[in-house]
Amino acid sequence: MGLKGNKKLPKDIKLQVRDRVLASIQADRQASEAQLARRLEHEAAENTFSWKPVIRRR
Repeated sequence: MGLKGNKKLPKDIKLQVRDRVLASIQADRQASEAQLARRLEHEAAENTFSWKPVIRRR
């Protein structure tokens, strides 16, 4: 990678990596929250099922 002799990364590279990692974590959290919200909305819609049998005339 070019850093074989230097075991420490430069400060600006560390900040870039940290920003990418934190952005990725934030994106994962937002995605999971959105998925949870969609699932809860879907489950709420499923609980409102109100089917009634057809009234048969004789």
